[in-house]
Amino acid sequence: MFTHEKDRFDSLKDLSPVEAIRTWLCDNCTHGERGYLVAAIQRDRRIELDDDEIAYVIEAALEEGIDATTAFDRLLIAGDGLQMRRERPLPRR
Repeated sequence: MFTHEKDRFDSLKDLSPVEAIRTWLCDNCTHGERGYLVAAIQRDRRIELDDDEIAYVIEAALEEGIDATTAFDRLLIAGDGLQMRRERPLPRR
């Protein structure tokens, strides 16, 4: 049983970001498996969200019935939005 779980975790780490999102959306993943899926998603350097932010976007996509490609686009957009806020200084009051 342990070897089967380890093989499953190893295979999750090797997924592309879109495949990892698809697995999260279509499979009944355990909480432990989600960590490996997040790691696979974060391999795309354009996604600058942390683990919790990625989980939030994916869970929202799951609730809304959104496909993996659209969820991936949302992750990219969310990252761009966060990046723009980091680069732009806050206005002085």
